[in-house]
Amino acid sequence: MNLKKKSSIASKLIFYVLLGNILVSLAFMLQNYLELSKENTKKINTKLRDFKESIIPPLAGALFEENEEGISLSLRGILADENIIKVSFLEVSNENNLDSKHSELFFLEDKNFKNEDPRSFIMKTLPIFHQIEGETKKAYLGKLKVFFTNRYILKKTRKQVIDQSFLILFQTIVTTVLVFFIFRYLITSHINRMVEYAISLDLNKLKALGDLKLNRKVLKHPDELDQLVNSINKMKKNLQINHEKLIDYSKNLEYKIKDATKEINEEKNKIGTLLNNIQVSIFVIGSDFLILPPVSDFSEFLFNRNIVGLHISQVLFFNFKKGTRQYIELSLTFKKIFETNINEFEELKSKLPKKVTIPDQFEKRGKILKLSYKAISDGNDTIEKLMCTAEDITDSENLLKVSNQDQEKFHNLKEIISIPQKVHLSQTLELSLKKSFEILDDFISPMSDTYDSSHFINNFKSYLEKIQSILDCSILFKSKIEYHLKEVQQIENSKELNTQFEVTNILCSFFEYLINYSMTANLITPTKIDLGSSFSKIAIEKINDLEKVFKNLFEYVFLVRDINKIDDEKMEKVLKVAILYPEFERTINLIHQRSNLLKFLLRGLGYFELAQDFETLSNLVKQMPERRMLSKSIIKNNLIEPYSIILPKLESIEDRIKNYGKQKV
Repeated sequence: MNLKKKSSIASKLIFYVLLGNILVSLAFMLQNYLELSKENTKKINTKLRDFKESIIPPLAGALFEENEEGISLSLRGILADENIIKVSFLEVSNENNLDSKHSELFFLEDKNFKNEDPRSFIMKTLPIFHQIEGETKKAYLGKLKVFFTNRYILKKTRKQVIDQSFLILFQTIVTTVLVFFIFRYLITSHINRMVEYAISLDLNKLKALGDLKLNRKVLKHPDELDQLVNSINKMKKNLQINHEKLIDYSKNLEYKIKDATKEINEEKNKIGTLLNNIQVSIFVIGSDFLILPPVSDFSEFLFNRNIVGLHISQVLFFNFKKGTRQYIELSLTFKKIFETNINEFEELKSKLPKKVTIPDQFEKRGKILKLSYKAISDGNDTIEKLMCTAEDITDSENLLKVSNQDQEKFHNLKEIISIPQKVHLSQTLELSLKKSFEILDDFISPMSDTYDSSHFINNFKSYLEKIQSILDCSILFKSKIEYHLKEVQQIENSKELNTQFEVTNILCSFFEYLINYSMTANLITPTKIDLGSSFSKIAIEKINDLEKVFKNLFEYVFLVRDINKIDDEKMEKVLKVAILYPEFERTINLIHQRSNLLKFLLRGLGYFELAQDFETLSNLVKQMPERRMLSKSIIKNNLIEPYSIILPKLESIEDRIKNYGKQKV
């Protein structure tokens, strides 16, 4: 509290009392001035009545008789009044003359009023009539103009105002001084005593300090000051009670904290034990998308590292490629989550990924996680954090995949049995497979980078329409094609998507279904899928191309000649080079697409085991993140190891495929 600068209530009161008195005085003076003006106007009217009775009759007779001496005498009688400065008479003959400037027959000006503004004069007009003997009607002679001045009126008014001003000023000063001293004695002195008492309050000396009392007689009826004193005394008493409680609490605080801490730790340990025994990763994401502590112990086991402080994209979504539908949708959804109301979260939650596949050193095909989300608000319905749970469902998903494949095979078999022309079906499937190889090869060819979006959209639509016309006997294919056409339409409507990537993925999915359908049909009626020597050459060409891609990547970029002899030191160098290599993502995408094409080609040629290896390679490189998020384990598990499994199987593959082609021919 700053006690050096004080402002007095009494001083403020004086200011307002003075201001009030001045305003009241001004109002009173204005009223007085108006009353004086009315009084002077009344005096002028009284003078005019007197003139009409005493001076006008003689003046009328003198005018009628043209007695100049009498006229002058009457006019001077009027000018004898100190407030009248001049009089004039206007004959009847000049009244009706519009051009006349009212020339005056008589003009007397014996007083010095030449410097006054004529507009300040008050003019009164009196008609002059003369009673002629023997006639009942009076003769109208003209108008008499009488000019009054305000000089004397103003002098009198000014004197009265000045006298009243001095009186009011004296009254104001006396009233103000009396109010000041009365207020100071009755109020200010007591308030100062209360302030001093409040300043002297000391928590450690409240018991010894007596109650506050005013230095005055006890009133019969307590006023506001008495009420304020009682409130201060009550406050002092409450302070004393609470201070004593606080001292007692502080003395026992250590024991209370120990008991409370023990209880909290017991509950914390129970919750921690419960969470750590659940085979689910539980963690919280902040508004900056970083994972906040604490996390469940199972998280480190699930992700094979400590995830606290990592960006969520480094843990769950690092293999979402830019330009893909899942990447764009994830980016938009996460951006909106921390800007929206918790009540609107359910709608956004439906757009978040429910499953993700991440690389894993123990699972060759990667680890499949089931994700669930829960919004945490800050108490104002604004989302502050996002809780996420991740559960490993790899085994159940693999079983589900096998189950779905069996179910699909059953539906395919059911339809194939119902088709009467099975030979025709075999021929149309063979033709469909060839067209599928051709369009897939075009979509992933080196020239595909030069194609615009319309090339992929239009060619794929045309391809689906042709397949639909070729396989017009299949209801299942008709349903599949209609579904994929809707997907393509969505891709066409979005300008942000990578058209080549999205359309090629749909094509591969449809191609996979076509091959499975053909293999099911082969169980009933052998489907002669005659790829011929041209497709054998394509398979050899694509294998050689893929080997060249790997050779360029490892020998010329990573400077590694034998991938089976990469130790930890070399792996460290490979990681650094991969992160700095600008074409790394494009190379990985090329490996993914080429290995996917080889999977289909080799399955068509009957090399199912090798086709499976290329499928594994395609899936694993697809899981690889952007180069800035690479790690040694990802490069090893998702790129080097799957290719090292394929490499020995490619020995003499060219001769085997050529012989297969000759046998077919």
